[in-house]
Amino acid sequence: MDFPAEKNNIQILPQKFEYSLRDNTKLLLGNRIIDTKQFQFQLSFDNEKPKIYFAWPSQVVQEGRIIITNPSGVSIWSQNFTKSQSEFQIQDATQLVRSLSAVSFFRFCVGYYEINTGLDVCSPEIILKGSGNDLTALFRTKNQKAFVQINGRNVTHHGIVFLNDERESLSFRAVSSSGAEFKMDTRRIQVEYPDVLDLDEKGFILTAKGPYPLAPTNYKKLPDGRWSVPLLKQRAQIYIEGEGKVPLRQEFIVQGPLPTAQHRVHLFSNLSQKTYRNQINMTGEPGRLGTLKTLDNSSEITSSGKQFQWFVRNIPSGMGKTSYLGVEDQGQLFQAAYTTSRQDSSRIELGAFINSDEFQPGLSINAQFWFENAFLKSAFTFQRLGINLQYLQDFSDKDPVTLAELDFLYRKIQGLQFWDTSIIFGLGFQNWSFDSNSVSTLTPVVGWVGPAFPWTRYFDWQEFHFRYSLPVESSNFKLTQAAIANFKLYKSYEESRKIMLGLGLRSLETSVGNQKSQSTGLILEAGWVRTF
Repeated sequence: MDFPAEKNNIQILPQKFEYSLRDNTKLLLGNRIIDTKQFQFQLSFDNEKPKIYFAWPSQVVQEGRIIITNPSGVSIWSQNFTKSQSEFQIQDATQLVRSLSAVSFFRFCVGYYEINTGLDVCSPEIILKGSGNDLTALFRTKNQKAFVQINGRNVTHHGIVFLNDERESLSFRAVSSSGAEFKMDTRRIQVEYPDVLDLDEKGFILTAKGPYPLAPTNYKKLPDGRWSVPLLKQRAQIYIEGEGKVPLRQEFIVQGPLPTAQHRVHLFSNLSQKTYRNQINMTGEPGRLGTLKTLDNSSEITSSGKQFQWFVRNIPSGMGKTSYLGVEDQGQLFQAAYTTSRQDSSRIELGAFINSDEFQPGLSINAQFWFENAFLKSAFTFQRLGINLQYLQDFSDKDPVTLAELDFLYRKIQGLQFWDTSIIFGLGFQNWSFDSNSVSTLTPVVGWVGPAFPWTRYFDWQEFHFRYSLPVESSNFKLTQAAIANFKLYKSYEESRKIMLGLGLRSLETSVGNQKSQSTGLILEAGWVRTF
């Protein structure tokens, strides 16, 4: 079990954006220095073909895009550059030189851009002098007054900005005396610190989940995607890469004793951190030091030899419910954590649809039930088995159709509904009613469930199912073909409530005696979903 930093005498201070404009030419951002004198723009000729060579300060902008702009800031030319690249060369710049000769001056910028964040480093203004093969590029001498702006307001050349809220954006601009310019937009970035361990009197090890720290910090990548870093107790700080790839300083204050490796509590590895249940029972072994104790009324602990049983109740539905177990040693209480995510195992879906075949309206009712550990928690069935019930009713004066179905479903990949991606297989039992005729048949089911694609940005989940009813005959009535394909999008508006939009295709072919009937239509559907 982890010892969360904030629960075990580590104070996590707000992230800081540090800046300092030095000598009117060098800009310090966190632990990075941008020297505007490193800008280069050289024009040369090879067999009368002009070549252009760029160079720029790469300490902050290590990948992105180069853009040459005219006096109005409109792009004349642009090119992507790769990571760790700090120079670029155009072998044949004939067309570009013609465009640059037509403007009074220009500049080039290197930058990294994302939605609402990014940064730009722009050279001083550049002019072309001469003609023909004697054409040269020179930086324009300005000697202007250097300044710094934050969120559009002039500030001092040196300062620190505390970033307390991930929703608040920080806009920064610095212009050197040469006219070189730095612009960036950033905000606080989310980093979790799930574990801390004492090393010795001087240091401790902090485990984090989020962006890796910036060099020269010596950190270690962990197999679960987290990373750990050794820090000094007297000066505990690291630099991390904030939004827009801007260095941010993160400091920590040690406020008391820290847990050691001998306090570590170990839970047995057969536990799942995702569940459909509102209570779980865990088995583990205590550490060599300390006495275990519960910290709230929703859990109980019992010991049996070298092992203990920890029973946790009232796990709410949602991501990341953390339960804490106390480790008490010499009057000091450390808190060990175990995080469980619980999802509702059942859902009811009410929908209304219209079939493009003669524009028949209809209603649908769908219920799904998923099981946690059917068949003694076998790896083959754990969080994989489910039951689906659905009822569809067309409202039409001509040949109304009713469908009642029971499906037994199996997830290829273990997981929870509305959270985990998987292919779905199943076998259904259907009953079709066509006015005065009725038949029952078996139906293979295949589907896919997962997070909504980016182009469906207003939704957070999607499901696709295809059902094909096996042909069946009853008396003089025959169901020759029945196939239904459904694609549904879901959007949560409360913890256990969603709206649904669906698009489907239904193809039916029946016959009564020698008279055949066939219909194929698109189905537009909207509905409401409640999970529990």
